Amino acid sequence: MTNRKILFLWIALALPSCCDASGPNEGTNSLEILGVRTEFDPDYVLSTNEVGAVLKLASLCGVTNVAKIYTYNIHPSPAYGVGILGPEAIQGREIRGVDLFVNDERWTKPRLGHEVSLSNGKFWVGAADIQTNIYTTFTFSGRSTRIMLFESISLATADKIFEAFGTGKIKYQDEKSKEDLKNLSLMQVTGLSLEKDGVYCISFSPEPLSLAFVRCILESSGITVVDVGRGAM
Repeated sequence: MTNRKILFLWIALALPSCCDASGPNEGTNSLEILGVRTEFDPDYVLSTNEVGAVLKLASLCGVTNVAKIYTYNIHPSPAYGVGILGPEAIQGREIRGVDLFVNDERWTKPRLGHEVSLSNGKFWVGAADIQTNIYTTFTFSGRSTRIMLFESISLATADKIFEAFGTGKIKYQDEKSKEDLKNLSLMQVTGLSLEKDGVYCISFSPEPLSLAFVRCILESSGITVVDVGRGAM
């Protein structure tokens, strides 16, 4: 599996359509239940008892200090899921966090390759539903954001790439790439990976459920954009 496919899969799993790390989107129900911050999709609101059941399942999975519980639509299906954000460990600019994706048997049944590892009532998780994510913080125009760095990309290399992007030290292999890069900003960046041919791939999420990938080469004078791709989750 290529880095770009891995990155696409991570975005689809780690960034549900209803909310993100910056807070609730319009249309979500945000409140505190059983001492835990929650953000629910209006079409899938958990009761206090359901929140308790999800918290117990999280504890069985080793996530005992839950920071937030949220629900989200599994786009483009009519099904919904439950997301749990665990505690974060911060070391310098690196942030390690545990995410737990909980299935509700009303919406999601176990299947080959996604079997039940642990369950509590109607809620269950598979082995792949427990994820440890590592982010790096960057500051662009006075605003902080989190970006996932893949493979062996050093922080110094990432800083050079984003500094070149932010200051306009960009060359293009063709005019189409220049046009396609319009309306993309550093605050929309979600990840940075390195492909086999030595080309870096910057992933963007410019709008909910939309993706963009900018492939570029790092040079002493800045970056050269090879191509820009767009898609949808």
